[in-house]
Amino acid sequence: MVSLSRMKWAAAFLFFFAIVPISVQANRLPADVRQGMQSVAPYGQGKLYRMFLVAYEAYLWTDAAVWSYQKPFALVLRYNFTIQKKDIVETSLREMKRSGFMDDSLLAAYRSELNRVLRSVAPGDTITGFYISATETRFYHNDTLTGKVLLNGFGKHFFDIWFSPATSEPKLRNALLKR
Repeated sequence: MVSLSRMKWAAAFLFFFAIVPISVQANRLPADVRQGMQSVAPYGQGKLYRMFLVAYEAYLWTDAAVWSYQKPFALVLRYNFTIQKKDIVETSLREMKRSGFMDDSLLAAYRSELNRVLRSVAPGDTITGFYISATETRFYHNDTLTGKVLLNGFGKHFFDIWFSPATSEPKLRNALLKR
């Protein structure tokens, strides 16, 4: 018969070696992004909740003392659910509109670009958006580069989903921006 003490040790062992590595990897940057960043820890982090469950964990990385669109940054989203690419794309476009972007012709171009660079996700997957400048944003699924968007203004419109004062998730925005 297994003693209660041994069961506690086994549970602690499983937690440490199974759960802890997952959380440590969750905020990890893809190798290409790490080469462009000096920061050793996220600038800010938070969670997006849906129906009392964590849909994803978000980690904002930047070398800037204060986050802005003037310096490169990366936003890592670690998903806890399976979500199809089409749903990620449509939600992204809807949230762009919510944050104030209303140019329908550009939204059509953004839809095409997002369909090209985004992937469906499963629990534990990450999508990283790397804002280089007003004219370049790179996307990664887990550690693999999935594409670059080279449209002027796209990066700001996309990342305003999280950083605009009009975001649908002000608590997440405040956590990421340390406000």
